[in-house]
Amino acid sequence: MEALRYYKHQEGRWYSSPLPEKLPERHVLIRIKAFGVNRADLLQAKGLYPPPKGAPDILGLEGCGVIEAVGKEVKEFKEGDKVMFLSPSGAYASHIVLPESLCLPLPSSLTFEEGAALPEALFTCYYNLKMLANLNAGEKVLVYSAAGGIGTTALQLIDHWKAKAIAVTGTEEKQQWLKKHFSVENVFCYRDKDFESKLLNTFKNEIAIIWDTVANARYCTLHEQLLIFQGRWVIIGLLGAKQPFTLKPALWLKKNLRLIASTLRNQPLSLKTRIRNELQKLLPYYEQRKLKPVIYKVLPYTAVSQAFELLRQNQVMGKVVLSFSL
Repeated sequence: MEALRYYKHQEGRWYSSPLPEKLPERHVLIRIKAFGVNRADLLQAKGLYPPPKGAPDILGLEGCGVIEAVGKEVKEFKEGDKVMFLSPSGAYASHIVLPESLCLPLPSSLTFEEGAALPEALFTCYYNLKMLANLNAGEKVLVYSAAGGIGTTALQLIDHWKAKAIAVTGTEEKQQWLKKHFSVENVFCYRDKDFESKLLNTFKNEIAIIWDTVANARYCTLHEQLLIFQGRWVIIGLLGAKQPFTLKPALWLKKNLRLIASTLRNQPLSLKTRIRNELQKLLPYYEQRKLKPVIYKVLPYTAVSQAFELLRQNQVMGKVVLSFSL
């Protein structure tokens, strides 16, 4: 009888257990073909980002595969359908059981590996840019970590929604890569000694949304000056969070600014389902490859430690994906 294989990060090994014999009514059993690697996985492996209550203590927020069984109330999918999925945890495995509302059909033009690179970024970008920050056409968005998996998705969607992205990254190599491959004219390197003055001289009072994966207290004054009236500062990560923020309340009142902070993982299923339903509108653009996943490297599913090291080195441009096909 076939078994579930899953990665136990505490031991750095793969283990086996029986597959579930019965599915909840609105759930599907997916044979995973590939899964994405995210910085959240590194945090969970360190014990800093535990899965939500009731979710398995297995790494993995996204993946792609084939449905092998469906619960009796499943209406959108059938056995044999190819899907990409968002998961609260558990994607570092050969199989996963999920509500059907966390699955999206895999566009036929995408490989399993490409599908595995999309869900976490797509859900995160749509939720934060559209639902929370209400991005409008013509607005300017400052995007930190622009060369990463979520950043490259954000750049494409901002352009798709007729807004303008201004990118921030960490190396000259990434600067040139972003200019070459994306519709972004202005790319700044935060390691440049005049990074803040360059950014301020170019875009003071012009930025509608700051897409912040860093949360560096050093940039509080810079951000306050960059934002337009009714500007939105959206924090989705803490890569540089070492000191408490110091904000100027009078300026925030005068400019009607908003500070938005969110994590996707602990949101209720009802909200994730709403996001999934909205994302259906974007699938034709991925089918036509007008929008596309950006993959830095595909590795065998056993190469978890190698994938983690790539993320730690901070040289990745796009997503790292682990595949059962290699």
